[in-house]
Amino acid sequence: MKKILNEFKNMDKKILHITKLCLNFCFILLILSTALLFTYSIIDSTPTLFYVGISVFTSSLYFIVISLICSLSFNKIRKELKL
Repeated sequence: MKKILNEFKNMDKKILHITKLCLNFCFILLILSTALLFTYSIIDSTPTLFYVGISVFTSSLYFIVISLICSLSFNKIRKELKL
């Protein structure tokens, strides 16, 4: 775990900036999906609202993981190309 945290601390600034933008976008999607699911629980309307909320929620979680993995791999590739 410390090795992964050290990788993020030593990451290139451009890659880190792009990663932060991706994470901010994902958190906005998470808030949107939470609002959809909260609306579904209050109104108890059609199940379509529930499925849309769950789909957006899981997609944004997957996108968070993918963006973190891609940023680590791009950083590693960039370091290897400099050598």
